Amino acid sequence: MVKKKVSIAPTSLKFLVQDIPHEGFHLSYDVSQDDLELTRDDGRISGTLHLDCDVHHSPEGVCVKGTLSGTVIRECVRCLGDYQELVVIPCLGLFQGDQTKVESTTVVLDDEWSDVGFEQIEEIYPCQDERVELDIMLREQCILSTPIQRLCRSDCRGLCQHCGTNFNQSSCACADTMNFSPMVAALQQLKKKL
Repeated sequence: MVKKKVSIAPTSLKFLVQDIPHEGFHLSYDVSQDDLELTRDDGRISGTLHLDCDVHHSPEGVCVKGTLSGTVIRECVRCLGDYQELVVIPCLGLFQGDQTKVESTTVVLDDEWSDVGFEQIEEIYPCQDERVELDIMLREQCILSTPIQRLCRSDCRGLCQHCGTNFNQSSCACADTMNFSPMVAALQQLKKKL
């Protein structure tokens, strides 16, 4: 009786192409701040982000499809306060070695992948020395998902430009006590008369 070899998913974000079984595997992994080497502008991971992905061989290389989810701490650009954001980042990529030749940078996927809403992969990552390093793809996807205008809330009132008071928490008297030039004072008096 011949025993069937049971494939075991790797226990890290880096693994060899030869270790991927013919049928592929599902990887479930908790990703830390250190794994992704994110800067403060990219956000800080609260605890870990959870990676759920499928990895399998294709004629073009090694396909990876999944999501990275969890909580990221970001800094608001208006009030400079920290806030937490729940993220679910889709991760889709193709890892290719030096020997793989592809005519274009877009790879059309087979029916199995298009059934779940993915028709093509545009992100291609190097697979040097037959080693897949998912942390490269995950870091890039985290950076790309970072909003340009990071706001703690859509109606954030920001900071007073004179005393630094956070208008979301309290108000200040800077506008009332500011010294205006005589021209501004004259314009304000004219405005009151109208």
